[in-house]
Amino acid sequence: MNHSSFSLRSMQRACGTCNLHELCLPLGVSDADIDLLEKIVHRSRPLPRGKFLFRVGDPFASIYVARSGAAKSFTVGRDGSEQIIGFHLPGELLGLDGLTDGVHAASARVLETTSVCEVPFERLEDAARQVPALQHQLLRLMSREITKREQQLLSLGKQSPEQRLAVLLLSLSARFSQRGYSSKRFMLPMPRLDIAN
Repeated sequence: MNHSSFSLRSMQRACGTCNLHELCLPLGVSDADIDLLEKIVHRSRPLPRGKFLFRVGDPFASIYVARSGAAKSFTVGRDGSEQIIGFHLPGELLGLDGLTDGVHAASARVLETTSVCEVPFERLEDAARQVPALQHQLLRLMSREITKREQQLLSLGKQSPEQRLAVLLLSLSARFSQRGYSSKRFMLPMPRLDIAN
């Protein structure tokens, strides 16, 4: 077997062997269902720091899942300042903001060298119709994103900057722990200005 055929085969089974599959894939999904997913997921080469996944106003076509690295989603105010909507770690979705109106309401840019899975939404909907467990997982992931946004909005209005920083650090701690990393010692992938925003 030559190296290129090995690479192709390993890429085709990337979802099933990915260390984030428990975050992305429904429990008990069959090999046949994973094969169906493999056909629609596009895996990028590592993206350099500062690369945009999408910008405000871009047509909505795909959702993204970070495999490694980190990204931020944000809007830009009239004065040019960024308002951070969220920081995204491996296994977390980006791009759902475009689902409502068919265009992205925010931008997403990688904070460090990052690999992502791009999932064309139309093809994902088709797959979800064929795999009920996938449809349930998609709804669960969307619900988790909505809950996270609601909690974020509640905390922004009622807390001091110090309290908001503590909430961010506790959130990152829990999310890193969920991925098998230390909950007490981790590198922040975002600069101080992004934290302030």
